[in-house]
Amino acid sequence: MTTSSGRYKTLARLDPGFNAHLDGTFSDTHRAIPVRSMNVDTAREEVTFEIVPVGEVRRPPLALLAWTLTRPQSLSFSLGPMLVSFLYGWSRQAQFRADLVASAFVAVLLFHVGVNVLDDYFDHRKGRDRLNPRGGSRAIQNGWVRAIALLRAGLWLVGLAILAGLPVVLASPSLTPLAALFALGCGLGLVSPSARLKYRGFGEAVTFLLAGPLLTSGFVWATSGSAGWDYVALGCAFGFTSVTYYHLKNIENIMLDSQANSRTLAARLGFDNAKRSVWALIALSALSIAAFGWTSGRVLSFAVAFVAHVVAMVPVARGLGRAASPLSSDLEKLRRRGLRAHWATSAALALCLLVEAPRLAPGF
Repeated sequence: MTTSSGRYKTLARLDPGFNAHLDGTFSDTHRAIPVRSMNVDTAREEVTFEIVPVGEVRRPPLALLAWTLTRPQSLSFSLGPMLVSFLYGWSRQAQFRADLVASAFVAVLLFHVGVNVLDDYFDHRKGRDRLNPRGGSRAIQNGWVRAIALLRAGLWLVGLAILAGLPVVLASPSLTPLAALFALGCGLGLVSPSARLKYRGFGEAVTFLLAGPLLTSGFVWATSGSAGWDYVALGCAFGFTSVTYYHLKNIENIMLDSQANSRTLAARLGFDNAKRSVWALIALSALSIAAFGWTSGRVLSFAVAFVAHVVAMVPVARGLGRAASPLSSDLEKLRRRGLRAHWATSAALALCLLVEAPRLAPGF
């Protein structure tokens, strides 16, 4: 039942204008800012909106808004594995095609940004970001942009990513199109309201593959025709490090996910066991770095990356162990430190490769 009071309007899911207010299509001159959501993602859902004239919304400059929506800090999960894989292939005299490398970089980064934007939209519609004051970019919840605009922008970015990646798919071996379709399906499945992979217990596995061995091996195979277990080991190092960050984020949201019956690893383990499992993820990522050093024949060199990774990650696990509850204000800081640990691992691996790399391979 619809109720109104001044600037505020409460709508139930079954009300005719409910979806229009959530998407922002109910008016061209006003924004509907959700201020209270009850029984989210159920037939009894009810949302109270503050109806604000567009002129009263204090939106950041367009460049800053675009930066916020892109979530550039998260792009290291795609950029790091590709950059380090390229440097490693270069150090092994792999014959990369410059045009395919450029296409692959652009396609993956566009797809990553597109998924980020779509994630903002679908988490808003599902209610996750309306309940979590730190969820998403907050662009919709602050009234800076209509939700429908993010849906359209996300679909455009994914479409552009597909176009950018076509030269790689058409010029690469037959397995590349299958890998590309699999990656596309998994990425969209993470945010899709129908597949809902991240809410059904597949988020960690998909993150591991897309930010790990599928990305490192697929990128090098598609752009140079090279392949090997060393690239798989490198991908596992990135995959487990990315899952660690994803897990830290889910620990931060464990109460919300438990209430929503989301089957993330953290929600299934419970707070105390989820905290302890971070040590296992750190061990797996460290062992993967060691395995990469072994399979590449450069154990001593990559001992530097191994140490850098452990030094960056262990304080995160220790700090998490001291967190008394999911409401601890330290969890957000620890999640950010987990992201910086991924940066540190990428930088250490890249530095090891640059120090040992020979001159640029002929034919690149």
